[in-house]
Amino acid sequence: MLKTIKSTRTKMYMFTLLIGSVAILQGCSSVPSEVYNGSADDVYIGQSTGGLAVYPNEEFSASVQPRRWYGWEWGKTSSAYHPSDPRHQELKIQECAKMKSYGLDCQGRPL
Repeated sequence: MLKTIKSTRTKMYMFTLLIGSVAILQGCSSVPSEVYNGSADDVYIGQSTGGLAVYPNEEFSASVQPRRWYGWEWGKTSSAYHPSDPRHQELKIQECAKMKSYGLDCQGRPL
């Protein structure tokens, strides 16, 4: 009896997998070609080429941009230290003062 239950369960799993696969494939085939290729009426990036134009970010922008805009040095901010460390509080106060000089609160929101 246990063998019959396992074989029935396996058949149900396979049947469910088959139905799910067919549903997914059927859904993909019903997408209009304009979604992939665009049409003359569409206005999107790369319309003239029929594809998307990619505008890359500046190289190493995650570390260079904050340094250039805000004067932050990675590893010398309050987040580099545990909140129980005294250096965390000192740097947090300095960062807050710097943000206020830019007209922002300590979280970077406009005052």
